Amino acid sequence: MTVLTERAQWLVSPSTQQMFAGRLVVRDFTGVGGTPRSGSTTIGSGSFDISSLVTNLNVSYTMDMASQLSFEIVDPFNTSFIGTEPIRPPLSSEARELNFTNKNIFIPGRDIVYETSTISSIDADGSSKVFVNQLFEIAQVTFAQGPGLSPTYSVQCYTKAIQQMKRDRNPSQIRGSGTSFVAAAAKKYGLRFYGQQTSKKQTINKAKGSQQAESLWDVIDRLAGEVKFVCFEVNGVLVFASEKYLLNKWGIEKQAVVNKSKDVTKPTATTSYKRYFPISFPNSVNNPLQLTAYPSITKSSNDAYQGDGSFTVQRENGTQLRPGMTVRITNIPNMDGDYLITGVQYEDMSMEHVSVQFRTPTKDEEKDKIKEIKIGTRRQATRTSGTFTPIAKIESSKSSRNKPLIRNYLQDARLRPLPSEDSPYSYPRMQSANLTKLYDRKAIFPSSEQQSSTLQQGTLLVEGNLDLWDRPILVQTTPQSEVKTLYSHTMTLGGSPPKCVLLPLIYTENGTAVEKTPAEAETLYTDNGGYEGSAKHLGVISGETQRQAITNARDYAKLLSWQQELILQAKFSSDPTESSPGGTDSEWQA
Repeated sequence: MTVLTERAQWLVSPSTQQMFAGRLVVRDFTGVGGTPRSGSTTIGSGSFDISSLVTNLNVSYTMDMASQLSFEIVDPFNTSFIGTEPIRPPLSSEARELNFTNKNIFIPGRDIVYETSTISSIDADGSSKVFVNQLFEIAQVTFAQGPGLSPTYSVQCYTKAIQQMKRDRNPSQIRGSGTSFVAAAAKKYGLRFYGQQTSKKQTINKAKGSQQAESLWDVIDRLAGEVKFVCFEVNGVLVFASEKYLLNKWGIEKQAVVNKSKDVTKPTATTSYKRYFPISFPNSVNNPLQLTAYPSITKSSNDAYQGDGSFTVQRENGTQLRPGMTVRITNIPNMDGDYLITGVQYEDMSMEHVSVQFRTPTKDEEKDKIKEIKIGTRRQATRTSGTFTPIAKIESSKSSRNKPLIRNYLQDARLRPLPSEDSPYSYPRMQSANLTKLYDRKAIFPSSEQQSSTLQQGTLLVEGNLDLWDRPILVQTTPQSEVKTLYSHTMTLGGSPPKCVLLPLIYTENGTAVEKTPAEAETLYTDNGGYEGSAKHLGVISGETQRQAITNARDYAKLLSWQQELILQAKFSSDPTESSPGGTDSEWQA
């Protein structure tokens, strides 16, 4: 399997020197006139651009249902009766006339058009910026005293098509079932559709007694819940799919994954794409999304492989993010991975940053086995003094005989948490290069590597980028029985401070595990741009001198090999007996 990453150009949104990212227009149902913003095309037959009159405008895109706008606007007195003289109450009845109130502009059901920018459509190859006109409907209006003599309107709007679906009490008129039913509903109300196929047929509850008939939206929402899908509107698109299906469908970077057939007699290859937005902090200059701080990420011990969080991002590109997009977070060990954006909020006429919420796709308990943290060693729950000793296990003599002995070095806390299928990048920590101080030097290092550990602190410079859980396994029977998974080679890099990189020697080629020479591994590493490029490696290690960097790399390679022993114990009841290929990042790409 070959993985290629392509970064497409992403045009940024309008300059933050502008007050608005877009514009706000009231559709004219009652003869209200107005002139659109200079350089803009008139929307509909007659409209009133209120962009410059709004005191604040909040935008919220969410995966819960539909997009939301909320804004406040001051309703000024009719200045044509006031002139240039200072306002001194009491005013005449003509002078007290309010511009918006007496013309019934802000009433529930009124159309509001919001123009803004976003990147190209879901699952599209391009990533250029496009302007979209989104049609909203006023859902709630509050009239209250404002500053000075003028009152204010507080207005909440939702996507008009969704509001209409919620009022449509005749869902049975729409043809089709399952996904085709939802697609037909989207078309009826002017929405584009993006969905995942399901054959589940919708059910429609009609009016019965005092119970009102279900709306079209009620039917769609219940169908989505029954098949464990999400259903929401964004950018005029009705999305109907599982969160797992949406992951890696929408982003600016495109990672091509070439899946090669394992049948050598019929060599075929198919290409799929993973799309995402790169996220890291401190910010990489190459990332179009510039975070203001570390993201907040939460993972629970009750479900250790699920995560959710939030981050704030600068406005230049943050206003173009939408629910359903994928972000790939890096440089945060144990928290790295691909997450689905679930919400985006920002204030449009403001210089404030954009708030983004994300989570890992929700797992279907019926289809996806949810893995939990192992029970682990049971201990006494209460002690008045001393340590918490393990509870004695009662085992049969047969099981005790067959159980492998626990070696002390495998209890090193730096090896945990172990990598897993869902968290494959849980690399060992090495706050101190102290192996020869903690363990018998002769027992863990051959005579050619008897150099004492440097005892330096924080020597790991760059985390590795290989999937440690799914490494290729090479089983050799000659000249002696041996299992190879994480054989590595130390390559010196030099620099200041001096550095070394650990390169894997076991790869997957033509669907099987193979061993490469150190020279071949170094050539592949160099051809892929090193650790600052796309080259795969097990870690970049530093030291005060080149000799110390090499020794520190030796210590870290030993930690990696110990951890791999524990991984093999977790995956196999005993040592594997057959060779097997690894994950996608172990493919030999020379």
